[in-house]
Amino acid sequence: MRAVFERTASEIAQVVGGRLLAGSPRARAVGVSTDSRTIQPGRLFIPLKGERLDGHRFIEEAVEEGAAGALVEEEGPGRPELVRALLARRELWSQAFLVGVPGSSWEAFHRLAADHRSRFPIPVVAVTGSNGKTTTKELVAQLLGARWRTLRSPGNFNNEVGLPLTLLDLGPEFEVLVVEMGMRGRGEIARLCQLARPTAGIVTNVGVSHLELLGSQEAIAAAKAELVEALPSDGLAVLNGDDPWVRAMAGQTRARVVTYGLEQGEVTARDLELGADGARFQLVWEGRQAPVQLPLLGRHNVLNALAAAACALGLGMELAAVADALGRVQAPKLRLERVAVRDFTVLNDAYNASPASMAAALEVLAQVAPGRKGAVLGDMLELGPVTEAEHLAVGRRAAQVGLAYLVIVGEQAERIAQGAREGGLPPEAIHVTPGWERAAQVLERLAQEGDTVLVKASRGLGLERVVQWLQEEGAGHHES
Repeated sequence: MRAVFERTASEIAQVVGGRLLAGSPRARAVGVSTDSRTIQPGRLFIPLKGERLDGHRFIEEAVEEGAAGALVEEEGPGRPELVRALLARRELWSQAFLVGVPGSSWEAFHRLAADHRSRFPIPVVAVTGSNGKTTTKELVAQLLGARWRTLRSPGNFNNEVGLPLTLLDLGPEFEVLVVEMGMRGRGEIARLCQLARPTAGIVTNVGVSHLELLGSQEAIAAAKAELVEALPSDGLAVLNGDDPWVRAMAGQTRARVVTYGLEQGEVTARDLELGADGARFQLVWEGRQAPVQLPLLGRHNVLNALAAAACALGLGMELAAVADALGRVQAPKLRLERVAVRDFTVLNDAYNASPASMAAALEVLAQVAPGRKGAVLGDMLELGPVTEAEHLAVGRRAAQVGLAYLVIVGEQAERIAQGAREGGLPPEAIHVTPGWERAAQVLERLAQEGDTVLVKASRGLGLERVVQWLQEEGAGHHES
């Protein structure tokens, strides 16, 4: 596996403000790992203390597995005793080194990542928002990758662990870095910006996801705005002009602002046609336009594409090149992914769910499904005081789609069912199930040839297992 970070023990100690406790100051580590289970020979092991596990318990194991060295906190409950016990095992340090850090290993980890980032004077694009972050990040990376050698954060590596690990993957071969920034509270995006030092930022929208954590949409908007506040004066802020919360952020940044949107935006889509194979439109920018055939489903993905296009255009790509690249993009897994199961089609959108993304997915189902329509829906998490109302609303929206059947999972299943009944869906079409496996079995029984079925819920419910079961167990059972 590729690893670009390479430092001596003494260099590591200097960056983290620590001291070498054992091993040679000239010993080298190539690459970083925070997980002893996947440590590779030659890497630096950084033990992080989480809510459930403390990585310090695995320092010896990591070194025995071939780690070139490890960090260790010298202060805090039980830490001096741990350091003494580690140093007593002299045989460990004949081929490895140990660097003691003041304060937390989290801070040391972040210092190493920030130091590594500072060695590469390249554009860094950061994406945040309540919905569409990962898809937009992937689209940005694919568009920019058509012109520049681009590194992107894998999956949703968007927090205080994933982002530093991405930064530590930077190497001289890359010309652009694209990252995602998630948020679970005020100050988190600001801290991530201190590490990544983004030169361009995209804010997709401000929804009600995380309302449980932040209390109000105003607070969510303020937390997302930390990205544009961190941009330099010669940077680029790409803002969703259709979202009033995001549009207002233009006054909170020193950077040049480019807006996008279907209603309000400098970068927009004209003559939009949505279909079963994606979207067709004219990409409009500065009075010019170019035709696009976007192979992604739904109006919301047109907005994601416009965000990526606005970023690419703002960074200097030509309109024709951007339009051409949009015709070749691929969506990330579990985002309205078409999956053929036996003789029907699943729209696997199980990655996550919020009120806005649930409405968008149901809209796609209504638009693109040629035959009967079905859905397997589950809870939307972290909605706080609006939880009940939003799940009722999802049920009502589902009823408007004209579903042949609705299978529901989760603690809010009865609320979705109530909304569906209120919306006019016949009670016999509504199936509340105790878990994903039963939901898969019910779906297998209900689905007929030519059906299109949406599968969607928040990440915590793991509804992609419904699709996996249908592909493996269900398909085999059906044929036997």
